[in-house]
Amino acid sequence: MFDTLELMNDPSFAERGIMQTIDHGAAPTVKPSPLLGQHVDDVLGSWLGMDAKELAALRHDGII
Repeated sequence: MFDTLELMNDPSFAERGIMQTIDHGAAPTVKPSPLLGQHVDDVLGSWLGMDAKELAALRHDGII
């Protein structure tokens, strides 16, 4: 387990935007969470290399 100082100094957290420094005088930018399945094409395409035809077949079969 990491303690707070270790988390604050973890470079991967900063790279991914998890740890941020904010000005407490300004309202933070708030974005909504992704909708269910919103990024399925991006994930299956970029991670698994599926093309549009394969994704369409999965949709047709009710898999996604």
